Amino acid sequence: MTKIDIIDIKRVITEILRLWRKTLITPCKRSVARGKGVCVILILLNSSTLLFGQEISGIVYELNDEKPVEFVSISITGKNVNTVSDKNGKYTLQINPDYYNDTLRFSRIGYNLYEIKVSDFLELNNGNVVLKRKISNLEEVVVDTKKTKNRSVAQRFWGWLTSCRNKEDGSCDQKEKN
Repeated sequence: MTKIDIIDIKRVITEILRLWRKTLITPCKRSVARGKGVCVILILLNSSTLLFGQEISGIVYELNDEKPVEFVSISITGKNVNTVSDKNGKYTLQINPDYYNDTLRFSRIGYNLYEIKVSDFLELNNGNVVLKRKISNLEEVVVDTKKTKNRSVAQRFWGWLTSCRNKEDGSCDQKEKN
């Protein structure tokens, strides 16, 4: 571990302890005095949210007909945080607080790319995303029925050798026939 990692860990632990004192420790002291063991569960649930960030979930819809879009790739640009929507367009993604200034990306072949800053997405959105179909015009394709011969150097050499052996007088033409 580097010195920076240790400082970050200390900062996270200090923040957790501060929040525990403020929200859980005082109520837990009262509940333990009354014989209630719910305190431990509350502390564990609260710490997982602080350590692992926020979980977002929602559905990806298509713009025109509002049908769910399946198999949309959802990721944070440049980070190893990603998921894919299921066949009903539903997704769930765990976002670390360190990534709040990064870009959240929704992409699928045949649809326009949708990118938004993670913090903006968390503030403005309920988790549902609308993607617009990407329509591409294809240029004219010409199909030619002429067959082409692509032969390697080895095929040319062996073809030339075979033509030499097949001649009655054993002579070889120096020109190769394609």
